[in-house]
Amino acid sequence: MVPVDPAMPSPREARVAARIESDHVVQILDYGIHEEQPFIAMELLEGQTLKKRISGKPLPLDEIHGRVQGGW
Repeated sequence: MVPVDPAMPSPREARVAARIESDHVVQILDYGIHEEQPFIAMELLEGQTLKKRISGKPLPLDEIHGRVQGGW
């Protein structure tokens, strides 16, 4: 039996997330348990990390508004 780790999504959460289809949500390709370790495999997105993008500063409101209105 795999120990419960509250930081890891449950199988139910992984199944639900895998069903989401949106240009704004990373696609979940697989999930499960391998050698007693839960895993989630996601699509590879090219570009910079969110941490690098925001560089410790909030995004400008006009950029946020533009992304919400027109997508990323």
